[in-house]
Amino acid sequence: MIARGSVQECVALLEIGFRRKLIALDVHCDLRRDLEEIFKMLSGLINGLEKRNN
Repeated sequence: MIARGSVQECVALLEIGFRRKLIALDVHCDLRRDLEEIFKMLSGLINGLEKRNN
């Protein structure tokens, strides 16, 4: 669960970097997409482990 929180922190930092014009739009979109995919994979892993433990 900590890992999902870390991904969400990365999203927030990515947005700050983009708004301050430190990150180009195309890079921002690519990184945002990657973070969303990582979040989904972590959620699936966590849910699978929770089901396995119950």
